[in-house]
Amino acid sequence: MLAFVMNSIHYKNSFELGYVFHTEQWKVTSVFNMISRDVEKQYIKSHQYLSFAITRYF
Repeated sequence: MLAFVMNSIHYKNSFELGYVFHTEQWKVTSVFNMISRDVEKQYIKSHQYLSFAITRYF
């Protein structure tokens, strides 16, 4: 039986940068997120993603 064990990183860095635009009827939000790696031997050094939200008020 093979065991596959990886040591996790106990403290991760997180960075968020966003922009919000709103009027009386609309709100547009965009947020860029960057989080450091999960395990020590992870090939990709960070997780990066961009999220958008568009809201209309009635």
